[in-house]
Amino acid sequence: MKPSILLNLSILCLLFGFGRTAVAAVLIHEQDDTKIDFQLSLKAAVFQNNDAWFGVDEEFLGADVNNWAEQAIEFGFSAQTSAFGGTLFGELTAIQTRTYGEDASGLGIGVTDPSAILIEQGYVGWKSGEGFFGLAADALTLKAGRFDYSIGSGLQISDGGADGGDQGGWYLGARNAFKKAFLASLNTDSLLLEGFYLENQPRKGGVIGTVYGSNLEYLFEPLGLTFGATYFDVNDPNSFDFGDFNVISLRATWETPDQDFILDVELVKQGEDADGEGYWLNGSYQWQDTIWSPTLSYRFAHLSGDDLSTTADERFRTVAYGFSDYGSWFQGEIAGDYLLENSNLDSHLIRLQLTPTQTLAFNVLYYKFELDQQQLFGAPLTDSHFGDELDLVLDWVASDSLYVTFALGWLQPGDAAKEWTGGENDWLSSMVYLTYSL
Repeated sequence: MKPSILLNLSILCLLFGFGRTAVAAVLIHEQDDTKIDFQLSLKAAVFQNNDAWFGVDEEFLGADVNNWAEQAIEFGFSAQTSAFGGTLFGELTAIQTRTYGEDASGLGIGVTDPSAILIEQGYVGWKSGEGFFGLAADALTLKAGRFDYSIGSGLQISDGGADGGDQGGWYLGARNAFKKAFLASLNTDSLLLEGFYLENQPRKGGVIGTVYGSNLEYLFEPLGLTFGATYFDVNDPNSFDFGDFNVISLRATWETPDQDFILDVELVKQGEDADGEGYWLNGSYQWQDTIWSPTLSYRFAHLSGDDLSTTADERFRTVAYGFSDYGSWFQGEIAGDYLLENSNLDSHLIRLQLTPTQTLAFNVLYYKFELDQQQLFGAPLTDSHFGDELDLVLDWVASDSLYVTFALGWLQPGDAAKEWTGGENDWLSSMVYLTYSL
């Protein structure tokens, strides 16, 4: 039996109560330059939908996925001490996740107990101290183990973990660490140079892929221009579908001296066993001296799809994209989380941000989704318009430890979505999301 929305709210309140009474931040040990901390973070969310999957969720997925709740708890230790002329540091944490009911991704349908507890962070690292080869303090960092790593806006590399299915916690996406990773970085006032090796952490039965490459970012401060370039190779030894391919990414951000206008652009080309391409352009303007400091932005993103009439594979292949801001890179509270990936997609995003107080932020986001090629996951379609989505998101910083998000989503299906799913109803979604951290 699926839990009702009232039961979901009860679960959320219990988790919230636990979070509010959780043990305060604990300094386990501190002596000279040695420090050990205990850390705890709790997340919980409740979801209520009307006409999920455009009203045909039971026919399309095999279950009613309108109503569910999720939780995630991360706990562990971090430590640091002076060593080898610098600082030796490390972290060890675990994450427990659970889903109550069956979420709209459909991955948990039929799973008796969608929950898991797994090691998340587990790494050691070293950063240089003062005067190391004439560099500024902490300019050089070496890191190995299980840890988070992100490049740019997160379009290509950001999330190395996997949630949902038998592990639960699909929307919360609490697991982000790469299972095996190494990072060497040089970070100065204007230059960031990184070399990395990454191996993802898939769900049971998922594809394990490896990535190795380098990343460069440089700040031209007098011009307000930041330039980024990344190259990496992807090896999916267990995937006959993806094979091996390489990726070149060029990025730039320009902002005016008072930071009221910001322009972002990224170009991505995939080669070898792939022939995909992608780019996005975003411009935003903030009225800083106006009530609520409104920021209006527009972004267009193109992520190529495979032309089924050719022998080449032109699709933009996702590697490890993740969340860095609303719309990046889960495009839409509904479409981006449950229906579409960052491939075979042309999207328009208009976003208005308002900050009524220092603790309240309000976002209005409108998306228009068009398929680059008239097909979805290899199924030919007769139209390219997938749909239009409107999202309203309110973020509230309730305290130094508690963060609350309320979200409403409305996705109107286009002809492509209707043809693909067989549903024609508008998909309405609501969510309450709580985060508590020590």
